[in-house]
Amino acid sequence: MMKGRSLLQTADARGKTAAGETLGYFLQDLWGFMRVRKKFWLLPAVVTLVFFGAVVALSSGSAIAPFVYTLF
Repeated sequence: MMKGRSLLQTADARGKTAAGETLGYFLQDLWGFMRVRKKFWLLPAVVTLVFFGAVVALSSGSAIAPFVYTLF
């Protein structure tokens, strides 16, 4: 154990840190992959997926939800 912290608390703290940094590492790895392999054609697809994901996530409980439904 680490100075009064239980093993569960330590693992929980590590998990929260890792979860918060995961997206940043993923985007860095994705950009590195596209840059090294010259796969820049993937960028519009990734941006489109992120955009539609954000629209769905942000409009799920709002008044514009019926209008978003017509997009799909």
